[in-house]
Amino acid sequence: MNAPNKQDSGSGHIVPELLTHLWDEAQKAMNRTEAQISTFTNTLVDKGTVTREEATRAFADILKRMNTNRKEMAVFMDGSLDHVCRALHIPTRTEMDTIRQRIDSLRKRIDAVQGKIS
Repeated sequence: MNAPNKQDSGSGHIVPELLTHLWDEAQKAMNRTEAQISTFTNTLVDKGTVTREEATRAFADILKRMNTNRKEMAVFMDGSLDHVCRALHIPTRTEMDTIRQRIDSLRKRIDAVQGKIS
């Protein structure tokens, strides 16, 4: 998932901004954790506790799990954003696109009627 779209400031956008902020903070935490694990595995190699190959395998496994967690977090955020928008009666992007299409269709019909009247 991509981070929720950042929108202009305004009282109607508090929830999306909050979720975007939470998403950004979660991503930063995951990145910091990844860096700390890398540092830790390098320290273990430097001390001779594990071989470079063992550290590389372990780090690759941890990164694989972290990427899975990132994907799960993205799905969770998508669901949370959808739930919050529904609870606050905020239309989804798809709903807004449908509304825009209907408005465009109505404009064309009005223009056609005005053309016949003129």
